[in-house]
Amino acid sequence: MEQAFQSIEAARDYIRKHSLNKNLDSDLVVHLRGGRYEVAKTLEFDGKDSGSNTHRVIYQKYRDESPVLCGGVRITGWKKVDGQAYYEADATAALKRAGYFRQLYVDGIRSLQARSHTYVKNTHKKFWDDPSTPERYDGVWLPKRDYKNIEDLQLFYAKVFKVGYMHVDSILPAENDDEMIVKMEQPDFQYWASWDNARATPTMEFRVLNAMEELDEPGEWYVNRKTKKIYYYPTTPAQDMSKVETWAPATEFLLKVKGDAKSKASDLSFKGLTFRYGNWMAPETMMLGRTQAEIFDKYKSEIPGQIILDHTDRVTIRDCRVVHQASVGVQLYEDCDDTLIEGNVFYDLTAAGVSIGRWYHNKKECPAENICRNTMVRNNIVRSTGRDYDQGTGLNVFIAYDCKFHHNDVSDTSYTAIHARIGDSGHVRDDMGKIEFKFNKVSRAQVAGRYGMDDGGHLYLHGRYPGSVVEGNYSRFHSTKGHGWEFYSDNWSHTIHWLNNVSRDSIHPKPVCWNWHGGSKGVVYENTWAEKSNLVGKKTAGRAKLINYVQVKDGQWPDEAVAVMENAGLQPAYRHLLNSIYGHESLTENKPAWASSSLSSKHGAETAFDRDWDTFWHTKSGGDGAGWLAVDLGKKFVIQRLEILPRQNMFQDHTRKNFVIEGSNDRDFKKPTVLVARNDVTWYHGTQRHPSNLFEWYLKPKQGFRFLRVRALNDAGSFNLAEFNVYGYLAQ
Repeated sequence: MEQAFQSIEAARDYIRKHSLNKNLDSDLVVHLRGGRYEVAKTLEFDGKDSGSNTHRVIYQKYRDESPVLCGGVRITGWKKVDGQAYYEADATAALKRAGYFRQLYVDGIRSLQARSHTYVKNTHKKFWDDPSTPERYDGVWLPKRDYKNIEDLQLFYAKVFKVGYMHVDSILPAENDDEMIVKMEQPDFQYWASWDNARATPTMEFRVLNAMEELDEPGEWYVNRKTKKIYYYPTTPAQDMSKVETWAPATEFLLKVKGDAKSKASDLSFKGLTFRYGNWMAPETMMLGRTQAEIFDKYKSEIPGQIILDHTDRVTIRDCRVVHQASVGVQLYEDCDDTLIEGNVFYDLTAAGVSIGRWYHNKKECPAENICRNTMVRNNIVRSTGRDYDQGTGLNVFIAYDCKFHHNDVSDTSYTAIHARIGDSGHVRDDMGKIEFKFNKVSRAQVAGRYGMDDGGHLYLHGRYPGSVVEGNYSRFHSTKGHGWEFYSDNWSHTIHWLNNVSRDSIHPKPVCWNWHGGSKGVVYENTWAEKSNLVGKKTAGRAKLINYVQVKDGQWPDEAVAVMENAGLQPAYRHLLNSIYGHESLTENKPAWASSSLSSKHGAETAFDRDWDTFWHTKSGGDGAGWLAVDLGKKFVIQRLEILPRQNMFQDHTRKNFVIEGSNDRDFKKPTVLVARNDVTWYHGTQRHPSNLFEWYLKPKQGFRFLRVRALNDAGSFNLAEFNVYGYLAQ
């Protein structure tokens, strides 16, 4: 050949045509040069593309170049809307290509669909019943608001371990002029409202999603599918809309490797590739949530991946970046054997980075030949999952045998960090189980606790997985006060051995699950080191056996626990991946801090960085005219995520709006850069089930900053907060 192929499909087809992958005596390597490869339709491989004679067909990056498989469509031509803070652009091409999308990425950041900035409650103590329908629960009464494009509206809720993104059918007049009847789409709403926790509290808190009338906060967007116009509210006044790079996801599923029972796709490898902007169409018409984790469609199926393996042998996904995706990253569907997923970075996904196996509510229905076997998920980084699906986990497994999650580094997930669930019942199948969670480092799962969502953990198993082991894991910063544990064997847990695990820096008072369910059997927690005292001296944790629960005081960790902490997470050959993504620790913790004033010595600047939710910094009484808090990180860091935890014992409107977060490389902030600008709309404040009401913001700055400052913009200069956390990596 004299010229390079112009597409991956062309290279694949050439190999097929000339049978280059038959009777191999060495690996066949297809090098991908750097640049963007437009994936206009799913890139598919099947049994005809397999390697042979134990040799592989490998699709990999060329040297140090960066090939990007892109399923998105770019949106340009932003213009400011007269009299408004937001901009508009033509979305005709994007909608024609995609048909539907619920994500928008602006300068590498997932923006959020326009939503009500605070909750609304059903104003009646029951659900509305439409006498003309067979369903009993048809909608709710809400405070009256003039919404257009009703077909786009959704109601969102989060409670216990479930969320719901529920479509609105119509809005009807109510007898009370101050109310409206929001009629919901069926049968989804009936299904949701029949859940015990919903039926018991019909006055629960909702948020209105995907409404032009709610486009009032920085970073929000809305697309009007009738007029083909898209709207976006800039993150800061300085965001230059003539230069931003904006992408909407378009292609549903980027890569599919699919054989069949007679001809499995085998011995294929994908190495060093970046996958971006995959779409998922089902949420256009179907309810998301009211399940658990990545279970979908009323417990009948599962959320799909953007990279799908189905009926495969010996496929590897290695050293790839799977980012900005509208569903799961990599999904093993059925009959995938001897799979390796290693050295990848999964960032900013709607759902889990990796999901193994099909979901069956009744596991007896799963054919034995369809079970995924011998899967290794190792040395991967997972960050920021579930921002628009708060049941999203980090790594997930359903029905599988001999599935190993080893040496992964997982943080910042909306729900559980590493999750396993199999259908409820006492039935045991010997061809399902032997799950291993070993040597992982996990932190800051259950971020959806900001809404009061809980009942999850850092490491979680539910159902009959006989012969499973959870060993040598290091769990940090479990940050929920609600129902849930770091180490959680839930209903029907069966012969699970928890061995040599460490809990550190947990907010929750109980790191180990009090295994309560009568269907559980043979659960053992052995050698657990933790800072909490609740199980000291006990031999059982509910129905689980407890061996050697050790409370660690004053940071005096025994050598055995130190060895676990040092070994957990990425192995040495992969730790370089941590140099370009934020880690587990807040960069501000116990760093030098100062403020414009303090209410008292008890509420000084340092209390904002002490990892204690009950302490808080506060300007002097009545404000000081300036209202700022600053911190020195010690070195320049590229900041990717910011958090403000508000004062937990009081809601004050003025402390949740009208402020900026600034970065600087001089201590006096002579030339600050505004990283976050909060306008005069108060950020979300919920009240149910111990919500943290956390404010979070994601960034992609082009430089590092050493000094950060939160500065109030109200006239009094009055402000307070409990914690100011910052996450990033060392600037080069």
